[in-house]
Amino acid sequence: MSSQSPWIYQTPSGTAAVIDIPASLSFKEGLRPVSCEPLKEPYRLPEPKNGVELRQTRDLEVVHEGLAPIIEMGMEELRGVVEEGKWCLERTVRDLNKEEDKGLVQWQDMMESMRGFGAYDDQTVVDLAEQAEDTLYDLSDIYGRVVTNTTPRMRLLRIREPSSEIHDYYIPQRSSFFSSLFETSIEYFSKTTATLAGYDLIIMDPPWPNRSVKRGTKNYAHIDIASLLDIPAGRWLRNEDSVVGIWVTNKAKYRTFVEEELFGRWGVRKVGEVVWVKVTEGGEPMFDMDSGMRKPYECLVLGRLKRGRTSRQKRIKRNPANEGSSRDDDDDAGGDIGIKVIAAVPDAHSRKPNVSAVLSQHLPITPTACELFARNLLPNCVSFANEPLKFMRTDEWGTS
Repeated sequence: MSSQSPWIYQTPSGTAAVIDIPASLSFKEGLRPVSCEPLKEPYRLPEPKNGVELRQTRDLEVVHEGLAPIIEMGMEELRGVVEEGKWCLERTVRDLNKEEDKGLVQWQDMMESMRGFGAYDDQTVVDLAEQAEDTLYDLSDIYGRVVTNTTPRMRLLRIREPSSEIHDYYIPQRSSFFSSLFETSIEYFSKTTATLAGYDLIIMDPPWPNRSVKRGTKNYAHIDIASLLDIPAGRWLRNEDSVVGIWVTNKAKYRTFVEEELFGRWGVRKVGEVVWVKVTEGGEPMFDMDSGMRKPYECLVLGRLKRGRTSRQKRIKRNPANEGSSRDDDDDAGGDIGIKVIAAVPDAHSRKPNVSAVLSQHLPITPTACELFARNLLPNCVSFANEPLKFMRTDEWGTS
């Protein structure tokens, strides 16, 4: 789903890699999202002092105990090859902490209030390929509707906000988005998805409750986590080879919720994880790995449909790390993926690496993907979120 290689290094086994986050999100040669300065030194965290912090420490260690040896093995292998100062590519930098523009999400309350007046009864797909390049859309024209670019090239989408300001947004090739409040739109989005053949990859980045995270006045922080059970992800997956991945915090209760309740509801079994170790530009973890306050990594828990849920479809797959080789998908049909360690220098707040390249050997050559709670768009991907265009405005991108 990225046109520029995000790889800085990948181990021969494919179980550990260093990737560049901005490059992983690029969809056009020479174009990358504006980033923050790469982290130069690790943060020093205080030790837990009170009862709440001590309980948090015990909670963190429940998860960390099983992952620590695998993370250390992967990081040791990477440190032996990747040079200090080479753990990320050159960035187009801006101080993102001083940004005041809330983007389209600031109008969400207004858009939702119009729903009761039949404002979104027209739910036909907006296909940019059928429109002139300079077509101007009011926000109400696209809110609560699927907008798609079916062409093999990037398109610009011009949107007039209720304030009368006009902004241009990049819409990657063969991408779609659905901008609406999650709780009021999941049923409609699911019906739309049901008309498709299904997805090879579904990625979710839910807003797990976190007192230290403030995303603005209108954001995902207010979502009812139980509403994730309303997502019929099992029906969206194309077949047993398809993969669903959910980013989780290091709290054991959220991991348990995903692996037992969500996966159980969807008819999915756990098949592996992607562990994103957040590092400095010199390759050091951003926090001490043994810190009792926070861990310097996040995990993407991976699942596949339980065998027997769908009939397999034969596809030829290629591993980009060994270009030219191919294998029949019976070798990986519905199989385990294992734990993959990726090291990446953090970027803008809440911006996750695009993991499609990391999972490529377990997916079709050109997978059809869906991302929930997305804040950017990618080729061959449908993005459903409160603010899927957050990082797609043209002034959020620079040349590399």
